[in-house]
Amino acid sequence: TPKSGVERIRKEIRLAIAGRLGTIPATTQRFTFRPPGALIFNRCLQRGHRAKAEPTTNMKTWIIYALVSMVFAGLTSVIAKLGLSGISGELGLAVRTCFVVVFVLGFAAAVVPANQLSALERTNLFWLGLSGLTTAVSWVFYYKAIKDGQVSTVALIDKGSVVVAILLAAVILKEQITARTLLGAALMVVGLLIIARK
Repeated sequence: TPKSGVERIRKEIRLAIAGRLGTIPATTQRFTFRPPGALIFNRCLQRGHRAKAEPTTNMKTWIIYALVSMVFAGLTSVIAKLGLSGISGELGLAVRTCFVVVFVLGFAAAVVPANQLSALERTNLFWLGLSGLTTAVSWVFYYKAIKDGQVSTVALIDKGSVVVAILLAAVILKEQITARTLLGAALMVVGLLIIARK
């Protein structure tokens, strides 16, 4: 009969849509018409659910750490300038370093497993000790600079250390330096020259 033929066509359409999109259960006996726009929206919605189910990292963790370091480094310079009022840069550095030691040791005690101490070797101690020496020299002259100069200018000049780090990373660590990195370093050098002519 014509009615049974219409029902059969509806059932075939329903099964075809269910097999292609997976949105209508095959056991459903009643056919519900969905306009093409609704079907497309449903498919996009399914893709959105699958994207949410798959965790993606838009920004690498180390970049976030670097950004946090940048913010607190900027705070450090301004706060240190306020703390040097009435005292010498050397004394201010000594007091600050004492606080740094307490904070860092407390942080390490909280997050570093005790079994990692056994992993320390002479090579680690040598390079970390040398890093501590270079840090101390940098801090001494940095504090002498911000004691007598403007923090905004001293901090910008100090960031020229990025250029030194790039060159040493290429020579010692054999890191690959891209054209973009070289362009950024060149722009920093130009900025330092502009500041020096102030």
